[in-house]
Amino acid sequence: AANDTFGAQTSLNADGTTGLIAAPSANSDAGSVYVYTRSGDVWSFQQELSAPSPTSGDRFGAALALTDDGNTAIIGAENDSAYIFTRVNNVWSLQATLSAPPGIVNGGAGFGLAVDISAAGGFALVGAPGAGQPATGAVYVFTRSGQTWDQGLSLPPDDLTGVAALGESVTLNSAATTALVGAPQTDFGTGAAFAFVREFAGWRFQNRLDPDPEILNGEFGGAVDVSTDGNVALIGAPQDGLTVSGAAYIFKRSGDDWTQDDILGAFNPAPGDRFGGSLALSGDGLRALVGFDGTGAAGSTLNGTVAVFEEIIGEWRGTQQLNAISGAPGDRFGAGIGLSRDGQIALIGAPGDDDAGSNAGSAFAFRFDPSITPTFTPTFTPTITDTATSTPTPSDTPTATSTSQFTDTPTFTPTATNTATPGSPLNLVVTSSADTGPGSLRQALIEANADPSVDTITFNIPGPGPHVIVLASELPPIVGPVTIDAASEPNATCSDSDNPRNLLVTLDGTNTIPNGFRFESGAAGSFVQGFAITRFAQSGVLINTNGITVACNHIGVDVAGALARGNGAGVTANGNNNLIGGTLEGVSRNVISGNSAAGVNITGVGNDVFGNYIGTASSGLTAIGNGTGVLITGGNNDIGGTTFRERNIISGNGDGVTIDNAAASNRVRGNYIGTTVNGTAPLGNTITGVRITNGIGNGIGGTTPGTGNIIAYNTDDGVFVETGDTNPILGNQIFANGDLGIDLAPDGVNFNDADDGDSGPNQRQNFPVITSASLSGPNISLAGTLSSQPNTLYRLEFFASQDCDPLDHGEGENFLGFFLVSTNDLGLATFIVSFPQQPGRFATVTATDPLDNTSEFSACRLILGTVTNTPTFTPTPTFTLTPSLTLTPSNTPTFTPTPITDTPTHPPTLAQTPPPDTKTPPNPGHPARQPPPAAR
Repeated sequence: AANDTFGAQTSLNADGTTGLIAAPSANSDAGSVYVYTRSGDVWSFQQELSAPSPTSGDRFGAALALTDDGNTAIIGAENDSAYIFTRVNNVWSLQATLSAPPGIVNGGAGFGLAVDISAAGGFALVGAPGAGQPATGAVYVFTRSGQTWDQGLSLPPDDLTGVAALGESVTLNSAATTALVGAPQTDFGTGAAFAFVREFAGWRFQNRLDPDPEILNGEFGGAVDVSTDGNVALIGAPQDGLTVSGAAYIFKRSGDDWTQDDILGAFNPAPGDRFGGSLALSGDGLRALVGFDGTGAAGSTLNGTVAVFEEIIGEWRGTQQLNAISGAPGDRFGAGIGLSRDGQIALIGAPGDDDAGSNAGSAFAFRFDPSITPTFTPTFTPTITDTATSTPTPSDTPTATSTSQFTDTPTFTPTATNTATPGSPLNLVVTSSADTGPGSLRQALIEANADPSVDTITFNIPGPGPHVIVLASELPPIVGPVTIDAASEPNATCSDSDNPRNLLVTLDGTNTIPNGFRFESGAAGSFVQGFAITRFAQSGVLINTNGITVACNHIGVDVAGALARGNGAGVTANGNNNLIGGTLEGVSRNVISGNSAAGVNITGVGNDVFGNYIGTASSGLTAIGNGTGVLITGGNNDIGGTTFRERNIISGNGDGVTIDNAAASNRVRGNYIGTTVNGTAPLGNTITGVRITNGIGNGIGGTTPGTGNIIAYNTDDGVFVETGDTNPILGNQIFANGDLGIDLAPDGVNFNDADDGDSGPNQRQNFPVITSASLSGPNISLAGTLSSQPNTLYRLEFFASQDCDPLDHGEGENFLGFFLVSTNDLGLATFIVSFPQQPGRFATVTATDPLDNTSEFSACRLILGTVTNTPTFTPTPTFTLTPSLTLTPSNTPTFTPTPITDTPTHPPTLAQTPPPDTKTPPNPGHPARQPPPAAR
């Protein structure tokens, strides 16, 4: 019925045969939950559940979860209660009502807004995000003995104060040995998640999970889920990322330590997407569904959608975007996501669907079917007929009827649209270096395109090679998933520690053919390796779709990786969630050099560039530069990562990395920019190391180990922010550049202004002033001041360098450590800090505000007591140093955050109307990220 919001929350049991669909606005906001069962592809209504004494405003169904067998449900309401229901002989009845235990200020506030239950039903987890004063939040774990539940135990995390909304999201692993709890409003809305573990002695706090990069008001922790074993976590940050569109982060656990593995981003992100506001993770932790219902958009104009991600060989890839059939603005498809333990069945709600009345709501069921491989187009929205009966029950209960299949690509696709008969994948062999004819690469691509399976093309061209395939015209566009493996040519190999790289097949465009390999819609999941791709007028590899991997190629250089044979651009990624390179050391590496435009040109979203040599020979020791190493005009892309396997060498180009055209939320981490492969010898880019033009929220480096870049020996600036703001430059080693280490336009040092009220690149954040620097035993002691915005928290990063910049400002060769300091009412702060000694005669410092605007380097200060001999350079920065600090009374932190209300916004109370009628089947979508995904 109208305004029921059927589908606001959904849940599935382990095998996807029992589902719960909430309608919290039904019955004048008293709320109802509907139980469905599945037999094959047919869903049947079983029973409607409600609170014991339904009252307007209860909003029963605000949260819900099922045990593995589907016979026990926990359902939260907005009346500060959670209810346990059990099923016996297909009849559901109330077993217990859970309430917040006494002893916490405002302890019941919001109790029941987030719930979960263990696989066997022995433990329940309930959040109360409004508990405490002011709204710190709380989470409670309840234990069942027989048919009786105990009074509950509070799980207090460490390091949590102020408005935090702890408990706004909660999840348990199957055995209830791990609990993960979101606190999306902590740290001024940056958010965090807290892990607890249950051991023999009881529950204990394990660790705090923070996103990298940290985004103010990103609401990290707004939604959480964990794998069956509790070692993989999926965490949503619906206000994070590109133009506050949202993001989802993958974390993995080893022992008590949690490490961020990836960041997943929305396909075509837009303000208000709220990507990551809902999500689900399969039991094995390898498949993630992330929703973005669009409720943050102006007027709630977005239909809503769900992105599907898979971890494939250690990389998170976006594989599908799911949409409701006949979706309309405001449907909020993706607000509720339920996923079976094996990730095979999904139940997705659209509470704003108007088909059965204004905001009546609907829900859609999807099924994974690896036996079909239909071709899909990212923007295809077919009209299809429901594949199952949708007759209302006598009580006019909403009926879930639609099923879908997604293929072994994998892809969610409705049964009614699949017309392809699956066959055996083709194993095609290239036996000729001719452009056309039997045994040619062209013929193999034609045959692969005509086959619906995931095909493989290998090589066995007679003779010792190298073999050159000279094209007279463009190859056919690739429109189906295929592996093209030139490294399979006899005696060819991608390098590893034992076998030097030996590529034996060149694809050559003679400077007249526009593009080499061209991947179009339908090619998701394709892989190309083992080629030298040379002399194409536009791009050596052109990617106009999603989910493509390009690894172990020489793009713009010969098979030996020693001579320039440039293309226009090396790789152009117009699609999303593609992987350029990889994390198999040496084996995945592309050498992308000698191209006249960009080595890697990224216009899409969620692409990863890992482990490549960009602008160098295959040795990584000499330059064969591109016009620009990496050019980014899209959002949420990763250039490098946190491990040496993800590190790119970006040297010998014009600009090393250029971020342009309002590109946002990209990450440049862990790379060597301007050095050889060893990170010490010069191989500078001829202009800047990193240039940001009109970029927003792009991170250069980071705050966790391995994220810092080495940016050195570049002819102009190390990092030049020409236009754009909120671009954090953190944890890097920046030294020996021709101009400034960090330059905020206009060119040259931007001296501090009173009250730091100016605008411009990174808001022209004032830099601190070091007033003294000296050795004190094994430590470097520093003192100084910062003049900036009043009552504001700043991150100060300190560095030691052997030489001072010629302009007497910076750079930052060796990272000493950081400290957070707050300004007083006058915008002033003083600091006295001490760090373990690092090589370098001069000290410098930068300041970064809460919005991630980083300043230029301060003026150099000679460290008294240092010697003048040149120290041994250590390329890896240390991030774990803890400074000692003395604060004067004048810079005592006075910043007080404005409390954020934790009460969700809901439709207005309306008169009771009958439940909604039917729902319609979903349509296939298109690959989304990752991304990835991912990952924060």
